[in-house]
Amino acid sequence: MKSNQMLDFPKHRTYICLHLFVLLRNSLTLPPVIHVGAISSEKHNGPIELAFKYAIHSVNKDTILLPDTKITFDLQHVDNDDSFHACQKVCTQINSGIQAVFGPFNAMLGAHIHSVCDALDIPHLQSRIDLQMEDTEFSINLHPTQKYVNTAFEDVIRYLNWTKAGILYEKDYGVLQLRKFGQMYDMEIHLRQVNPTTYVKVLNELKGKDIHNLVIDINTGNISILLKGVTLNKIE
Repeated sequence: MKSNQMLDFPKHRTYICLHLFVLLRNSLTLPPVIHVGAISSEKHNGPIELAFKYAIHSVNKDTILLPDTKITFDLQHVDNDDSFHACQKVCTQINSGIQAVFGPFNAMLGAHIHSVCDALDIPHLQSRIDLQMEDTEFSINLHPTQKYVNTAFEDVIRYLNWTKAGILYEKDYGVLQLRKFGQMYDMEIHLRQVNPTTYVKVLNELKGKDIHNLVIDINTGNISILLKGVTLNKIE
């Protein structure tokens, strides 16, 4: 099996966000303390949270970057589908005097937080899928646009000279535009929306169609379940 999966580097991404924030400000006018807020929809002490804390620590230790300024933060957790409390918490942070907001990296929650920050001219740094990608004065989104994500997939598929492939996805956005790519290059594409309970069934179906090239766009937490299904079905 050949697979192509988007990789995530939250540590580097958050660190870049912090540097963008501090470098865009005039160091001569910075206050002794810069208080920033962060909204996270992942579990406590998850990789993104640890990366964020490490980035704050690294910037504060740098005696050249911000010699007379210390960054403090208020990190709040919310559920992935709880936009109400996410907005409520970011409003509380804004009332407390934060000067920028990081995250969340969840696409739905990020859109709500973006709207709040945009309305109040609060700098917002994020990395999430945004199908509209509207330019805003106070927001930086480090996630590549859907156009470039699809171009990356297409380049890999053309390089590997695939004539047919299966695309497994869990959400309604992502690699769906690859169907157009298949039509353009006379390539046989089989799109299947899956979840952990249907992995084996779909893999068996694709194996029956003699499809061994897969593009996988699923939750990273489910990769081990999918790979187990691949092993059980002896897909190469």
